[in-house]
Amino acid sequence: MTKKTVVIALSVLVIGCFVLFANKGSKPWQNPALPVHNDSATASSAPSFQAIDATYGDYSDSLEEMRKNADVILIGKPVSVFEQREYGVISNVEVEETLKGQSFEKIRLYQIGRVDEEMKSVGDVLEFGQIYVLFLGKQEDGEPDTYYVKAGWQGAFLQHSDGTLSNKDSTMSKELTALQRAKSGKKAVDALIDFVSEGRP
Repeated sequence: MTKKTVVIALSVLVIGCFVLFANKGSKPWQNPALPVHNDSATASSAPSFQAIDATYGDYSDSLEEMRKNADVILIGKPVSVFEQREYGVISNVEVEETLKGQSFEKIRLYQIGRVDEEMKSVGDVLEFGQIYVLFLGKQEDGEPDTYYVKAGWQGAFLQHSDGTLSNKDSTMSKELTALQRAKSGKKAVDALIDFVSEGRP
């Protein structure tokens, strides 16, 4: 074996090891086999899965920004699973009131996560039977009634029986507290409804 052959073989070995270890530490969202989530229609390599247009890149820095960017804002209750797919769940959501955008009696909500055997939500799937104020983006699949929650959980405000709201995102929690204070102590849900109504054209 010549010196040149040995050098080439070692170079190939080093490059191969580098590629192997680089991929080993890659994130799931960098894996080309997984669906891409962005603000435009996307295709997935998984034949049974329509890529969800939800993206954590559509994060809002304020309620004002999220109100402006949402296609639809509504009060609704997830009631059942329309379809469970490999990487996501489509839930049926009964609409109680539409605050912005097109009105529906029921929508289908695309979410990243799953529902277990006991119908408990895993990941970013909203809990069934709970009421939410939802800031939604339109799912680009050609269907009129399909949506996703803006920035994952950021656009979902869980309504409690005493009229308070909770949000898993710290920015939205602070914004909600400030809004309630500005609305002279109104219940959080009423303050948020007023805020959304003020932004109507």
